[in-house]
Amino acid sequence: MKAVGIVAVLVVVVLGVIYWSGGFTGKSPEEIAREFKVVAVAGTSWEKVADHMEPKEFQALSSVTMSTNSMTPGVSQPYRFNRAEFAQKYKSGAYKEGFIFNYYFSNNDAWAVEFDGSGCVVEGRPLPVLKDLFTLPSSH
Repeated sequence: MKAVGIVAVLVVVVLGVIYWSGGFTGKSPEEIAREFKVVAVAGTSWEKVADHMEPKEFQALSSVTMSTNSMTPGVSQPYRFNRAEFAQKYKSGAYKEGFIFNYYFSNNDAWAVEFDGSGCVVEGRPLPVLKDLFTLPSSH
């Protein structure tokens, strides 16, 4: 019985440490997404967006020549976001075609924020999520 009490106290202490260190925000994923989308608007710098919320991953954009008369943008595989490494590569011109930060707020809400080569938001758009797999296309 004494062991159960000790385990219970340890669980409470660990949860308290997680809470006070910022592990729990107290906000719903919908509220977090809403607040984020207000910050990530056209013209905002990548630094300001990342200051508000760092992405879990990003993708680099590049121009891929499809024919001699047109250029089609290419998108890299997702890379884990490490701010120091990203900033260094950005300053060296590695992302001159632009990049995308991917955010996952919940199983129902994910967002891609596209930046141009100068590091400013071009647009934000929804990413496909689990619920999209089960949604039938509407016929108009």
